[in-house]
Amino acid sequence: MARLVFDSDACGSTVDTWRVTHTAAAACAGPDELGASLVWHDAVAPGTVASSLRDAGLWNTATPTPLHDRDHWYRTRIEGHGPRVLRFAGLAGIAQVWLGGVEILRSDNMFVAHQVDVSLDGGADLVMCFRSLDRALQGGRRGRWRPRLVRNPAIRLFRQTLLGHMPGWCPDIDVVGPWREVTLLTRRMPLVDCATWLVNGACHVAVRVSGIEAAPGSLHVAGHDIVLQPAPGGLSGEGIVPDAALWWPHTHGVPALHEAHIQIGERRLGLPPLGFRSVAIDRAADGDGFGIVWNGVPVFCRGAVWTPPDLASLPQAGAALLPALTLARDGGMNMLRLPGTGTYEADAFHGLCDQLGILVWQDFMFAALDYPAADAGFRAQVAEEAAQLLSRTQTNPSLAVLCGGSEVAQQAAMLGLERGYWSNAVFDAVLPEAAARLRPDVPFVAHSPGFGDLPFLPSAGISHYYGVGAYLRPLDDARLSRVRFASECLALANLPDAPATEALLGQSGLTGPGWKAGIPRDGGASWDFEDVRDHYLQVLSGVDARRLRTEDAVRYLDLSRAVSCELAEAVFGQWRLPHSGCAGGLVLQMHDLRAGAGWGVVDVDGGEKPVWHALRRAFAPQRVVLADEGLNGLDLHVLNDGPDALAATLSLASLRDGATPVAQAAREIVVPPHDALLLSAAALLGRFFDATYAYRFGPLAHSVTVAELTDGDGRLLSQAIHVPGATRLLPREDIGMTVAVRPTNDGWRLTIAVRRFAQYVRVRHSGCRADDQWFHVSPLRPRDIQLSRAGATLAPDGEVLALNAHTTINYRLAA
Repeated sequence: MARLVFDSDACGSTVDTWRVTHTAAAACAGPDELGASLVWHDAVAPGTVASSLRDAGLWNTATPTPLHDRDHWYRTRIEGHGPRVLRFAGLAGIAQVWLGGVEILRSDNMFVAHQVDVSLDGGADLVMCFRSLDRALQGGRRGRWRPRLVRNPAIRLFRQTLLGHMPGWCPDIDVVGPWREVTLLTRRMPLVDCATWLVNGACHVAVRVSGIEAAPGSLHVAGHDIVLQPAPGGLSGEGIVPDAALWWPHTHGVPALHEAHIQIGERRLGLPPLGFRSVAIDRAADGDGFGIVWNGVPVFCRGAVWTPPDLASLPQAGAALLPALTLARDGGMNMLRLPGTGTYEADAFHGLCDQLGILVWQDFMFAALDYPAADAGFRAQVAEEAAQLLSRTQTNPSLAVLCGGSEVAQQAAMLGLERGYWSNAVFDAVLPEAAARLRPDVPFVAHSPGFGDLPFLPSAGISHYYGVGAYLRPLDDARLSRVRFASECLALANLPDAPATEALLGQSGLTGPGWKAGIPRDGGASWDFEDVRDHYLQVLSGVDARRLRTEDAVRYLDLSRAVSCELAEAVFGQWRLPHSGCAGGLVLQMHDLRAGAGWGVVDVDGGEKPVWHALRRAFAPQRVVLADEGLNGLDLHVLNDGPDALAATLSLASLRDGATPVAQAAREIVVPPHDALLLSAAALLGRFFDATYAYRFGPLAHSVTVAELTDGDGRLLSQAIHVPGATRLLPREDIGMTVAVRPTNDGWRLTIAVRRFAQYVRVRHSGCRADDQWFHVSPLRPRDIQLSRAGATLAPDGEVLALNAHTTINYRLAA
């Protein structure tokens, strides 16, 4: 199915006012059997049963009740005369649809859209029934292996999301209902196929319009006209758009988009903005690499695995998606992965990624299960599903990778099955054929993870890397494992900031069921991801985590937040080094799906967690990284992903007791666009200094080394620290912190100064938002933090805290 394009004439409307009721599974065969005593509630489409019940106060996300055990009925009244087209963009569940008492549609694939030609003679009742999925799953054929990921593996037989079916990973929120638009059209609309590509730097575009009279027309794009000539079934044309700016991920340039439309006589067909780019995969000299090359430039991809910001409603509109995607962009993320455990995203999601300069890694919706590829009907469903997705995203320049699915090959291989079980015709034929036909400009890979002698080895191709994380490996394992591209990584039990944590703890504390419910765990495991974080807390601080949480819960929580920050910056610091061989890493995951210390870097209410701030520093286009090279000393790497040369001052200081420089130097540097600079500490200092404490000639001379990158105006661009020894989190002491406040045009400026190095500083002020959190402050440079109004009420008092400070500093805003 090609992209559905609307012209300037009104051609229909969304059917968004519904009523919903519920019956026992299979209690009613059709709408004529619905009893008059049933209670109906208001509902909307797009939406789900869960979101409609939540709006009615009958269901809540925190303690979701099951929905797949019943049938759910929607009804509305539509009006009109003559031929019409009903378009159902997505029906989640096992759906039947009646119009005027006559069945017009059945669907068991929530990922495909349906168009049904109907005829109206006045008003008619439109009724949809979503049958019990639990009942449909009874007696399903078993696959060749039994996965732990899902509660009922029979879900593999139906094209439904795995969200809500993965205990320990996400809440049991059953996704069912008209989750995408239902539209009544007065006629079938013209369909437009559009492709853009680069040849030797020239921007090409081709368009084909079908379902329209073959009259001469033109494509207008970026101020240029391309003639469309009559062709069988419509019009077509192809041409070059001269001097068109290219589309780049925001970390590497400007995501340039060009307005476009088709004019046929007086008729105007709107098109989404077009972008021009090229994307290729660099497999490296050994053939085992996996790197994105964008417009001829290697791009280190960093970001997160996307999770819906509201699992109950699965938002479709740009207004609901924009805050979350803006957080991704502002956090330095240049790629989001849509995993096979979720759903395909709405057109608005892809359009916003185009605007914001965020690359999209698109899994098809398959994960960890043995799908029935031998079934011809199943393969046909998958082919239609893939064709619809690729057609509706055909003009999105942000689409960067197409992937068959998540952990299918890995699941079979880890169970010891032979190579013949690792894949099937869905991934080896159906999906790659659809990708080659409809999006030949986007690379396709069959599996994530994939490649290598085993499909999950981090040193070959794509991996899901949890060496630092669930496997409790030391921090340098991120480099020793020779990760090439981690499409999933870390998966830490990331704590929210203090206010969100305090609200969650309530009366039950750190051992109560409310707290533990928010901690992810793998199915069947005796440990959870808080246990993983506690392991690293002990390694990085030298403190017994279990004892600390009972004796000083506040200190335990602060150290736990710092652990996530430390691991995130350390892992991506190693991976972003030019010689690392790693070309990208995507954190699991973007949002928490329930309140608590989940995998999300954003909490369930959309607030940035401490780890989000650490990742923003780790992902910054201009960044300084300190690398401990053992006996070779400390190396400074300056990274410049941007399109312009970076002129800056690079400084280094090793501080005794966090206060007095015992080695110090600075140098003016210039780093070309899309390039990096390597400078050893020895070269910068001009002498030997054991910054890594590898030679151990006498007692340790310093407690921390600080590298800073500043621009010509002295503004801090990036900072990196190195703490010698295994314990990277500093003990509490008197750091001599002071805070000065002055008003600015849009808030207040805090100047934080310290006598000794301050680690993981944060600002707390109700009604204000600080432009950075969980940062470090050197005694050699005070740190300025901007406070902006974030609420209607504003308390005059705030406080500044540091992880290694004995005391909190209070300040007061001027009236």
